[in-house]
Amino acid sequence: MNSIPNENIKLDTYHFREALLDRLPVASENNSGINVGELISKLHDHFDDHQSVQAKKRKVQRALKVLIQEEKAARKSKGKNDHEYFRVQEDQEESIDPHYWGYLMKSFRQNLADVLPAKRLTAAMEKLQDRDQGISLNENIFQVAPDVLSLLPADFDPVHLSLILRALVESKKIEVTYLHSNGDRKTFALHPQGAVQSGPRLFLFASRNNENHVDTFALHRFIKITMTDEPARKANNFNLHKAIEGRDPNANDTQKIKLVLLTRGFVTNLLHDCRLSEDQVIVDEDRYPGFNACVTATVMDSLNL
Repeated sequence: MNSIPNENIKLDTYHFREALLDRLPVASENNSGINVGELISKLHDHFDDHQSVQAKKRKVQRALKVLIQEEKAARKSKGKNDHEYFRVQEDQEESIDPHYWGYLMKSFRQNLADVLPAKRLTAAMEKLQDRDQGISLNENIFQVAPDVLSLLPADFDPVHLSLILRALVESKKIEVTYLHSNGDRKTFALHPQGAVQSGPRLFLFASRNNENHVDTFALHRFIKITMTDEPARKANNFNLHKAIEGRDPNANDTQKIKLVLLTRGFVTNLLHDCRLSEDQVIVDEDRYPGFNACVTATVMDSLNL
């Protein structure tokens, strides 16, 4: 039980560092740096109301020290106690070699084939996340949610999955053709922010060009994906953990409906003990071979149903 607060502290510290890094200007000849006082002002939403200015300053300085050690940030001294900070531009040459990525995806498709008899996308994705694969799909850009539904996975193109994951890892903009649930087919640019593989479906969190709003896009609805050389623009304050908590990507209409269900055996006994709703009614049923009860209840029209 004592480990939970410690884990929360670590997570909050990590999120604070990422927020601070987002606010640092990229190091260049033309860019001016930013000092600790300016950072405190820009990070006002990330401090507790009761924290003093000195406490905020120490928190920023601790985060900057770690980022400098990780070579994600740099410091320029203008005087004894006058320092400016910058974000270190990522080396584009560190992006994944296309030949290696092709090998990785070939391996992934084999993993997928291995688990297809059981029809579990989750198992294939967990194999892809194996550290031995040599690619970093960290939890800030990709997460796997438990598959509690035991549904067959939505049909998808492995090449599209490959391109989405690569765009996330390399933080690149993609051009897509997408089939909306209402049947509309549209072409537009997306800036990937993160992805969640939730049960039998994978969802990409992304913003469109000139927009800061982040939407979810289902993998199986992509018709065409092209990865560009342009860097993906980060949406302000986007956090994958909070996005998943705040919006269930599997959510359907949340209206209430009247459910009429034929049951037998274990399910009938279970619903006698644990009702679907307060107004649930179970009556004996012998008109349909194999079933012994008819259950009526008012429930939410959700994915869990």
